Amino acid sequence: MEITVRIPDDLARRLGTAAEVERRALEALALEEYRLGHLTKPELRRLLGFGTRSKLDEFLKAHDILEPYTLDEREHRGPAEAAPDEARRAKARQAAANIIARGQGVTLGGLRIKDLINKGRG
Repeated sequence: MEITVRIPDDLARRLGTAAEVERRALEALALEEYRLGHLTKPELRRLLGFGTRSKLDEFLKAHDILEPYTLDEREHRGPAEAAPDEARRAKARQAAANIIARGQGVTLGGLRIKDLINKGRG
């Protein structure tokens, strides 16, 4: 299928060459269709002409499209790539511990926060 897009000449000059604009338009359309679930990863790779899955993954990462890993993929990627995830978990655990520590002994109108929360649930 061939599609023609008409762009005013003065704007077209600022957007780049015809080939550059054509590629960017194709990428934008392909990414949106992929986000909507209308294209699979293999179809997206074929449409954009990437020779390898890693090239497609680089492209998706550059456009902030990150996919969750399956357990099998995560095991194959190794501990080096799992480290940032573990660091975030450790930071979250520390933040939760800080909140709990600060909440101990805090009162509102003579009642402990924990008691107020429990009273509201009852």
